[in-house]
Amino acid sequence: MNENLSWRELKALNDIYTKRQSSAKVQLHPYIKHLFDGKGFLDHKYANTKVLIPAPGFDQYYKNRHKKDFSEYQDFFAQHSFLKPQSNYKERDIRVLMLIAEQKEQILTNQYSRKKFSTDFFDDSKYLVPDSSLEKAILNILGLENFQGSDPKDQQYRIVLDCKLPKLIVLCENIDFLLYPDIARENNIWLWYVGGNNIKKLDHLPAINLPIYYSCDWDYHGLYIYQGIKEKIPQIKLLFPSAVNAAKTVYSKNHKSDWLYHLPFSGLMENSDYYSDEAKILIRELIAKKHWIEEESNDLVSMVNGFERSL
Repeated sequence: MNENLSWRELKALNDIYTKRQSSAKVQLHPYIKHLFDGKGFLDHKYANTKVLIPAPGFDQYYKNRHKKDFSEYQDFFAQHSFLKPQSNYKERDIRVLMLIAEQKEQILTNQYSRKKFSTDFFDDSKYLVPDSSLEKAILNILGLENFQGSDPKDQQYRIVLDCKLPKLIVLCENIDFLLYPDIARENNIWLWYVGGNNIKKLDHLPAINLPIYYSCDWDYHGLYIYQGIKEKIPQIKLLFPSAVNAAKTVYSKNHKSDWLYHLPFSGLMENSDYYSDEAKILIRELIAKKHWIEEESNDLVSMVNGFERSL
């Protein structure tokens, strides 16, 4: 389930865990309803259906799924007093703000327009609204007054999530895996992000002495970008998705990549070693069903471990 929680829902869950109840108006959120009706982890206070209380199993579930993250968000707000929880940021927005704060120097090496920044960090060129609290928070963290008017033609930046003892590199099409740095660092994975199709900068890489893999959306554009990267980094391997069962229709909201049905294998390089036999079977199935697999749906560690075990 896509939780897509806002600060209001996150705080309500924390109140249920710490204060043993919450009267916040969150009961219509699909994830809260799932915890109530599907999981049975929430209940109503006796004779008061406006108040949620914990049911058996909630405490352990909350500790496993939300407690650590909520504590990190609270600490982050405390460090940046201009961030007001009342703004009711979405959880992913908070994660993006945390990444921006950590990678500030790398991000500032590239001069962003609002549209390009919104596309790279929020996967939607119109997500970042002028003068919104989210835009003001981003500019404040970066120490900027405004985004620049247009993007430079040759963007040479990479956002790199360092770890002390990297065993391998995963180059990501989208930024989502970088929003949870502990997962990559605890597993010695060095994450790179270059901005979707903006791969020209890969021409200037030094020799790569670690195994390198590519993680992407399994749709036409994601796999087409992979082919361009494979030409620049021949040793790169395509990670097989762990979320095959979470495939979505290509007509999903905000999804703009459709297969090229008039071309065999959607015009991708079927007769090459770019794709394993398993990958080719999956791609044909996705095309036939008009489906795609979102990179964010996958489990990074599972994909890497699955590939490593197959070698």
